[in-house]
Amino acid sequence: MFDATGGNANVSLEFGYAEALDSKRALYVSTHKASKTARRDSPIIADLAGKKQNQYKQEAGLLRLLEDLSKSHDYTKRFENFLAQTHNGVARGEKKSARALALKLIHLLDGAAKVRRADAVQSLQAEGYGRNAIDELIKKIREAGLIHSQQGPHSRVWVT
Repeated sequence: MFDATGGNANVSLEFGYAEALDSKRALYVSTHKASKTARRDSPIIADLAGKKQNQYKQEAGLLRLLEDLSKSHDYTKRFENFLAQTHNGVARGEKKSARALALKLIHLLDGAAKVRRADAVQSLQAEGYGRNAIDELIKKIREAGLIHSQQGPHSRVWVT
């Protein structure tokens, strides 16, 4: 995700780098009048002129665009599919609790290369979840291919 509002040369460079690597990318630009003040480095954004842009005026518009991006992300789709398949026919309250636990596990792993499994389990237990529910979730979510989990006393878990 790149916000090109304001003409920052680094945004143009980083967007070009992501494009060269053929990474998924999205370009955001504010169309609000206050964001169009003249700057010395604004011509650099001309490099991005032909690219598809997601335009927004205010923060609420940007949040909607980011929510849409998040919902269409491959991992989010796989995660939602996993929840639908594994909790089909389950009571609403139980389904909501399982979703919350799964999201907490994913957020624990977010941004970390690998997390000790024991640390992840302990953190989730501290939030009131039972050991069996946590172990079962890790097993199911690993089988679904959403995380990797090692065996043994020094096992680690990470997002795939």
